[in-house]
This record gives sequence, C-alpha cells and structure tokens, in this order.
Amino acid sequence: SFKLERLIKKAAKILYLIGIALVTVIIAAGIAVQAPGVQTRAARKAISMISDKIDGRIEVGKIHANPFKAVVIKDIAIIDTNPFTDSAGNVACDTLFRAEYITATFGLKSLLGGAGFHLNTATVENAMMYLSIEPGDSISSSNNLKRIFRLKKRTEEKEKSDKEVFSISKVRIRNMAFLMENFRKDQSKFGEGGINWFDMEVRDINISGRKLRMRGPVMSGLCDSLSFREKSGYVCRRISGDATVGNGKTSITSLHIADNWSDIYFPEFVMTYENTASWSEFVTAVRMTGHIDRSHVSLGTIGYFAPSLAGKTMEADLDGDVDGFVSRLS
Repeated sequence: SFKLERLIKKAAKILYLIGIALVTVIIAAGIAVQAPGVQTRAARKAISMISDKIDGRIEVGKIHANPFKAVVIKDIAIIDTNPFTDSAGNVACDTLFRAEYITATFGLKSLLGGAGFHLNTATVENAMMYLSIEPGDSISSSNNLKRIFRLKKRTEEKEKSDKEVFSISKVRIRNMAFLMENFRKDQSKFGEGGINWFDMEVRDINISGRKLRMRGPVMSGLCDSLSFREKSGYVCRRISGDATVGNGKTSITSLHIADNWSDIYFPEFVMTYENTASWSEFVTAVRMTGHIDRSHVSLGTIGYFAPSLAGKTMEADLDGDVDGFVSRLS
C-alpha cells in the first residue's frame, strides 16, 4: 500500500546515495593512487617491508604509475648496510645499484598473459652498479649481491625448468657505469697496460636491445648497439649480436665488435665457464671459441685483454678460428 510504497522509495533513495558515495570513493581513490605523492608513500612502505628481509636498504625518491600503461621510478638505490672491509682497511663501495630513472611501459594484456610477465619497453637512465668479489674458499666465496640478498649456494641440484620468467620487447640503457673490485687477490699482481679484471671501471654504457627474454636459467636477446669505455683506455664504439646466456655458456651469433683499433666479425662466438663466479677470473676461467670472418684486428685491442701484449703494435686482416683462454689464446 501507500506506506509500503514510501518505504520502497526511501530504501531506493538510500541505496542510490550509498551507490553514489561508493562511486565517489572509488573515483577519489583512483585519483589519489595516481598522485605521485600517494604512490611514492605506498611504494616506500612496501619497500621497507622488503628491506627488512635483506642485509641492505632500498631507497626511492619518487614513483609515478599510470595504471596499465607505465611506471616511472626516480632516484632508486640499493645500499649495502655492511660493506666489505679488507685487512688493510680498504672499504668497498656501499652502493650496489642506483639509477636516476627507471621507466617501464606495459598493457593489461601483458600483465595477465599467464607465463611470466611482459613489458613493452624498459629504460634505465644514469645508473651505476658496483660488484665486490669477497674472500672465502670456493664454497664460501661471495660478493655483495649475494650477501645483501642472502643468496645461498644450493646444496642440492634443483630440477631445471624452461618456464618463462619475463620478456621485454625493447630495452634501453643510457649512461650507465659498472664497477667491480676483486678483494680476493692482490690487485698489484695484475699486469699493467690492460683491463684490470680485479679493479674494473666501465662508464658511458649505452645499450639498445630487443626481445630480451628469460626462460628458466637462460636469458636471450638481440643487442642492436652496445658502447662503453673502460678506465684502462679501452673504448668500444659498438657491439651487436644475437646472444643466449645461461647454463655456463654465452653464445652469440652475428657478433660485430668495432672499437678504436679493430673491426671484428664472428658469425658464431661462444664463451664457456663453470659458473658466473668465473667472470671475476675472466683471463683464466672463461674459454672463448669462435670463427673470425673478414676482420681487421689490431694488437691495440688485444693488448687490453692480454696485458703481456700491451704496448705492442701489429695489425692484420684475419679469417680463421679462435680457441682458448685469454691467458693462452690460440
């Protein structure tokens, strides 16, 4: 009747007002979440939870996210709270990684694709990574990356998987530096004139790549251009190739290396090693195999990788095979 009708209208009005309020709250929350200040505070809270589980500290300046489109992180750094100090009092750098900007673009389909996650583009600008190789025997030797993130050596073999972890369609790295110090050996014993693999400083790293993918323990991708300079004086103008890295092997097809002295082309080039720790002993622990095709090679280049040849002059046009470790290359 009349009273029932009024009751229904009143209930409908209340539901309508509640609906308007909920929509308003959702819209306001959406706007707030898109505000950089709110996003930054939320990210810092999440990062502090991660920092409690590592032997380090993650710092972020600002974060801005456009839902289902892009994320921009400004002034991010991973700090080592207990950097290594050797017996002489030399202290390792306390920054594992820092970057002025990290930008990623993606779509909803990319996030809900199922296997791993996919980014349309990823860009890192004005960044630095520092790796310290720290003392210990073959089992306990470590580095700051493993120590900070508490990465323990596996005591038993884990079943290998080829499950896709991530993929990135386009990758850009602009103005990055990579520094590595090896505290396991006396740096003064390394020959002068070449790249000191115990004390590296690579700057002006610029990379443009495509189809970067990690499936199981294997990473692959196309490098369109890589350039850098090392403090020894070595300058690489361009490296390009199609690379696959993992399971103790780096394979590159169509490898082109152009520096200030040589122009080298390998249709196929392979580096084999026991594990990633071998890179800290590159000269004696990484075996290189490949075929040089119609290339101009100068000792000006080779001298930086084989210090015994530093300072010597000779140039040649080569076509042949390469096999061995840098310390005794044939």
